[in-house]
Amino acid sequence: VLDNPRICQTTRFMENIGEDADWSLTRRSTSWPLASKKDFMTVTPPPGLVVRLMDARDLQRGFLETLSALKPTELSHEAAVSVFQRRLRSKVHTYVALLDNQVIGTASLMIEPKFLHGGSAVGHIEDVAVRQSEQHHGIGLALMKHLFEVCQQAGCYKVILDCAPDVAPFYEKLGFHQWALGYRVDLQIQPTA
Repeated sequence: VLDNPRICQTTRFMENIGEDADWSLTRRSTSWPLASKKDFMTVTPPPGLVVRLMDARDLQRGFLETLSALKPTELSHEAAVSVFQRRLRSKVHTYVALLDNQVIGTASLMIEPKFLHGGSAVGHIEDVAVRQSEQHHGIGLALMKHLFEVCQQAGCYKVILDCAPDVAPFYEKLGFHQWALGYRVDLQIQPTA
């Protein structure tokens, strides 16, 4: 399931998304109001957009520049290759959205098998980023739709992520809701890359 690269064409997801949200969205400098969740979920990404698993060549197709929409990346190409290899060994699946063979979006997915819930799984989404010049054009939506489908095929009973408050409305439109509390401890370690 996780090794099946595909063009993201899914138009169905999350039937329980609330109807009362403001679904307006800006796309390629043209604004239009989206009347419902159904309209938001069927926004057409740019023609030619491909969502697939990342391969090492994507590091030279603008991956790090796209990821820097979240936080500046300070890795050399060689260090990025090392991190990519470690992620593959750890079964962290990185997806990319490509347009004209350039990475313009990315997201990572980890599938965690659970002892609870009858042995089903949880999808953990991390590092969703869209190149700044391509934001609000349906790229993030295409990535998330693709990840939802991968999670559904993997038997996930839920999908979780952490996000900054300023992007929470995007995820709420996809059906995410605030749940429990999240905590973190910052450890003092040296990067290995």
